[in-house]
Amino acid sequence: MRRTTFEIKENLFAIGLMTNDEMGTLFPLIEELNPGMQRNIFEERLKEMKANKFNCIGIWHNDTLVACCGFWILIKFYNGKHVEPDNVGVLEQYRNFGLGKILMDFLHDHAKKLNCNYSELNAYVSNYKAHKFYFKDNYKVLGFHFQKTL
Repeated sequence: MRRTTFEIKENLFAIGLMTNDEMGTLFPLIEELNPGMQRNIFEERLKEMKANKFNCIGIWHNDTLVACCGFWILIKFYNGKHVEPDNVGVLEQYRNFGLGKILMDFLHDHAKKLNCNYSELNAYVSNYKAHKFYFKDNYKVLGFHFQKTL
């Protein structure tokens, strides 16, 4: 897959859309976002997610995946075609490099090319760092995310 290289703090990185095969390397990031995630559960869910058009952007440093931003392209009555970022993560040792902003800018540019009107996401109530990050990127709170165990 075609990747674009960039440099931050004398480190060379590459960013691009991940292939289906590359998505298997997401596990360390997904495990960091979801403590206790078991590899077999990750693999089962990823297989089904890919079948339902899940995509992912990756950032690599020395061929190691260090950041990711999964996403879905959706259409809803109230806002039309939009992108939904999901499982946005940066390995802890790579935080404060600005990689989250680079991921989101790449995603937004990609979504515009696909004629998306909005970006809409969920963030855990207790994830204050994410709230601050998304507010800084001009996201606004529109409602509540509800969940019910079935």
